[in-house]
Amino acid sequence: MRENGLTYDDFIPITVGFLEGNPNLRSQYSDGLLHVIVDEYQDVNYGQQRLVELLAGKRADVMVVGDDDQTIYEWRGARPTYIIREFQSVFDNKPHSQYTLSNSFRFGPVIAQCAFNTIQFNTNRVQKPLIANNFGKQADFFVYEQPPGQMVNINKQLTDQVITLVKNKGISLIR
Repeated sequence: MRENGLTYDDFIPITVGFLEGNPNLRSQYSDGLLHVIVDEYQDVNYGQQRLVELLAGKRADVMVVGDDDQTIYEWRGARPTYIIREFQSVFDNKPHSQYTLSNSFRFGPVIAQCAFNTIQFNTNRVQKPLIANNFGKQADFFVYEQPPGQMVNINKQLTDQVITLVKNKGISLIR
């Protein structure tokens, strides 16, 4: 900001600051909104959560879509608690409905089971099954492990595996 330049990351805190610091501006925007819809809600961070709160005010119906098991942006402040607990406490002025979508269309049963076997141990999640919609979808797994006391170059092993799949098995990198 010192050079009068903004990055994408600057927009949220600046907007939140304007809305928090100017109640007339906040009501001008929030009073006009009837609905606020947020997709990929598991990826919101504190600033984005606060912006949704300010824009929705007490009037707007708020609908969010997300999966707490897919919170992968914790490095930028995303927390599964926003979708698991805080949504219902922050937007407590209206009734809530929660729907759990357990079917995945991205992968077959082998990957679904392996993913579920891993995520079921997360302590901060909504308990739900993970079911593959396409039972015929095949998957190959390659397990790389580092023997105790030995350094293994995982990147090289993965690269070698990709080369093997492309050259020897004719698998296309573009699908």
